[in-house]
Amino acid sequence: MSAEPPLIEVEDLVYTYHAGTPEARPALAGVSLTVRRGEYLAVVGPNGSGKSTLARCLNALLRPTAGRVVVD
Repeated sequence: MSAEPPLIEVEDLVYTYHAGTPEARPALAGVSLTVRRGEYLAVVGPNGSGKSTLARCLNALLRPTAGRVVVD
């Protein structure tokens, strides 16, 4: 019996707005998470903590600066 692959897998995700420019602003640094079928996930935090940036990386609206995002 093999384990089901995760629905969402994020490894060492990094996203920097305006990367490579003097205005570069890191939004995510080293984020890793796994979500399996049947699990619930809540992403909480104060304004400006990267919640929306994470969501945009998960649905491919933003391309990560580094790391890996896999959504099944």
